[in-house]
Amino acid sequence: MKALVVEDCAEGRSTAGKLLQRRNFSVELVRDEGEAIERAAQEVYDVIILDLMQPSASSLLLLHEIRQLNRDSKILVLSTPEQIGERVTALIQGADDYLVKPFTAEELYARILPA
Repeated sequence: MKALVVEDCAEGRSTAGKLLQRRNFSVELVRDEGEAIERAAQEVYDVIILDLMQPSASSLLLLHEIRQLNRDSKILVLSTPEQIGERVTALIQGADDYLVKPFTAEELYARILPA
């Protein structure tokens, strides 16, 4: 299975990538919206993990663009506890689920792996 992790924080990217690799995902890590759009336009992913705190573009616009490029991918949005309104909007805009940071490995796996 293939995963794309879009996270501006190097530690967050690394952690998510390692957790996914433990479950045998082939993982691509990107740090900004430009890289995310480029990868989503070139590849189809089983799972896309998208941090809502992208620094230089509207993360909801990024979500919309990625959803258009990867219609069948499961998109899991990462957010902070303060972003309740943005999380709800993300679900309306096409995210399949969201995960509040910090999260545990078990919670991540429960949201992206089949039962």
